[in-house]
Amino acid sequence: MTGSDRNTFTNQGQPRTEPLPGGNPHCETITAEIPKIASDQKFPSMSLLLMRKYTHHDALRYRQAMGMGEPMAWVENGNFENSEQVMAYIADVVALLQRYRRENHLQSINLFSGLPFSVQPLLGLNLQHVICNIIFYLNSAIR
Repeated sequence: MTGSDRNTFTNQGQPRTEPLPGGNPHCETITAEIPKIASDQKFPSMSLLLMRKYTHHDALRYRQAMGMGEPMAWVENGNFENSEQVMAYIADVVALLQRYRRENHLQSINLFSGLPFSVQPLLGLNLQHVICNIIFYLNSAIR
């Protein structure tokens, strides 16, 4: 996928029929407003914020306005310059969701994405191996 900044990101050499290996299952960004989820807390649904620093506040305001009270996690991202960075970030997200499925019985996510358009198809290709029910919110739609 080629983005508006002319960076091309691919999943070349990555497995396509199973979840990405590796990744950090504890990659969530912890803040006072988004605390760490306890491993003994059980929930079928959660909000997952995949966005840059400061833009996550839009998702927090939207969730509050819509009365969304399920647990949430944020995986902050920076600029992506190459496919390796993109796939490492996605591997972290996959590992995090696998952990939540195992420890917390997660079944569905409300996905708030501020990721570049050229990264989102690669994310989607990998999420299909981890979680079946996804409600997708683009960052631009919640402002």
